[in-house]
Amino acid sequence: MVVDRAPWVAGITVRLRVAREELDVRRAVKQAGGQWDAAAGLWRLPLGAVRRLGLASQVAADGGE
Repeated sequence: MVVDRAPWVAGITVRLRVAREELDVRRAVKQAGGQWDAAAGLWRLPLGAVRRLGLASQVAADGGE
């Protein structure tokens, strides 16, 4: 059993940098509900999903919305 200990944060979406070569990461982001923001060249994903996937290091510097 996996328990997510990160606090749940409602309504916060962040932007992620995911390299084209990171196919497994892109797939996981899509499955978690991520949306591609073509204008910014970044993925948008709820903060809770970012934490569950362990992708906090890939949040863009100006990533919050």
